[in-house]
Amino acid sequence: MYDEDRIRRTQELCETGRFAEAHALLDDAWVMDAGSLGYLLRAYVFALQGKSAQSREAVDWALLRREGEPVDVLCLAGQVLLALGDEHRAVSIAQQATAVAPDDWRPRVLLADAYRELDRIAESVTAARRAVALAPHEADTHLALARSLTLRPRGRTEERDQALANAKELGADITDTAGARLPWWRRLRWLPGLVTFAVLQTLLAIDWRLAAGLLGALVLALGGLWVLAARRTGAGPGNRVQAARAASRAELVTDPGRERHALLAAVALLPTVPFAATGFLTAAAADGEPWPLGAAVLAAVGAAAALCGLAALVRWWYGEVFLRHVALRSPLTEGHLIAILLLSGGAVGLSLAGVPRGLWWDALFLAHLGWFIGGLLINVRLYGREQRRRAGE
Repeated sequence: MYDEDRIRRTQELCETGRFAEAHALLDDAWVMDAGSLGYLLRAYVFALQGKSAQSREAVDWALLRREGEPVDVLCLAGQVLLALGDEHRAVSIAQQATAVAPDDWRPRVLLADAYRELDRIAESVTAARRAVALAPHEADTHLALARSLTLRPRGRTEERDQALANAKELGADITDTAGARLPWWRRLRWLPGLVTFAVLQTLLAIDWRLAAGLLGALVLALGGLWVLAARRTGAGPGNRVQAARAASRAELVTDPGRERHALLAAVALLPTVPFAATGFLTAAAADGEPWPLGAAVLAAVGAAAALCGLAALVRWWYGEVFLRHVALRSPLTEGHLIAILLLSGGAVGLSLAGVPRGLWWDALFLAHLGWFIGGLLINVRLYGREQRRRAGE
């Protein structure tokens, strides 16, 4: 039973913080009669209360009880998931709704907001522009575009201001279009951060053991923050990872252009492999403290193990087909692998030859550092270009 008055009254009560009255309005009899919509409204109230576990349970019930693929139910479910902080699952729901109703603007707005929460601004802008094209007379589509453009790097202020003007003309309240930003630790650009850290470590001559310890502590701290954030959604870290993985695989199927983006993500860490495995070996040898031959061989074995581990991770995340037919056949991947072979193999070769401290070790260390910085910068530039391409620039 679709009761617009009850729905509107529930929203008004939630906006004023009168959650007990909202729950009383959504009594068990009405929720059972309304079906999926009733459970989703109850989930919405729970989400605004901060009761993530109860909200998630109601969402799951609603999705299990739905008949067919009603766009209303899917969009409301996605909005509740966004309120819970489960952006990846919201993306999956939005894509499902878009496939059911490709000419409906509401799934596009949901998709734009979900991408925005994931800090995928270029894709958020693209989805919002599509929503505007589908429904130029709907204020919500212009608001979605304004929200996306507000966080856009090198933002287009004219387009954002025009979107706000259009929304206001259509009767929308534009006092709060920025929305909540991601926490700082989720907005970190880790690739430029690694480059900066490596440059500072070299210029300031920080001991490599201290540098490795600092990096490890940072990774643990960020991981801990992510786990705490995942628990607050009511899903738990494992479910969050599975939702993100499922969304990534689904996007490869529904959006062929996503392959390039996935490839850049798959090779992002490759420049760090030789630097982390044999870079410290070359630094020590250049300083006149060469490692024993056995340690040098173990470092090279570590590089090989890291490559195998990254390949296994890509296979698990994106699938066997993507690994074999996209990642391993890409010239970009081949270039990275050749660089790793030359750098790590060169370090072991100099150790086997017993080359003392001198020009060879200095040059090889600089080559490790240069490829670490240069490789990461190349990946950053390619990623930025891909983002601009997907945004339609």
